Amino acid sequence: MDPIVKVEKPILTDRLILRPFRMTDAEDVFEYASVDGVGQMARWIPHRDIEITKAWLKKTIENQKTYAITYRGKVIGTISINHSKEDMFPQFKDRECKSLGAVVSKDFWGKGFASEALEAVITWLFTGTQVDVLFASHYDFNERSARLQHHCGLHKLGETSEYDDIWKKDVKFIHNVLTKEEWLDGRWADIVGKITDC
Repeated sequence: MDPIVKVEKPILTDRLILRPFRMTDAEDVFEYASVDGVGQMARWIPHRDIEITKAWLKKTIENQKTYAITYRGKVIGTISINHSKEDMFPQFKDRECKSLGAVVSKDFWGKGFASEALEAVITWLFTGTQVDVLFASHYDFNERSARLQHHCGLHKLGETSEYDDIWKKDVKFIHNVLTKEEWLDGRWADIVGKITDC
């Protein structure tokens, strides 16, 4: 099942404020979304013009599915809460599922901001909503996303291959999962803290 989850209230962490996007965020978003190597790993083409960013922002604000990651008042990335992958993994068809995505500005890679933001959203989803299963996927060659998802407790569920319009070739995707039961009983806790650069 795919429960309704809306991004409405801010989430505070030690260093970050996660909040809904605003149209005034356009310059901050364009600053990192226009950099080569950021969008491609999240399956979108770098923004060539700030008008592309503004159009994306308008749609994102309307959908209420994406948090702006802000650090010292500046937007440095996103955490998105998307439709689930239960059609790919029917063993979860009776669960309340969502799929997560994360993007962080290249200027802030390797400082733990992505994991800090993702852990906060996972905590909110498992304690403040009906969600009890989370998925996240990455290209098999995207080691940074692999480390991030693993650090936050997600573990491999399966893999698929398909033609990708971004890379113009067949690529392999790794699909990871974390259930609320796993998160609550800490079965994945031994890996947290061992990976600090995501």
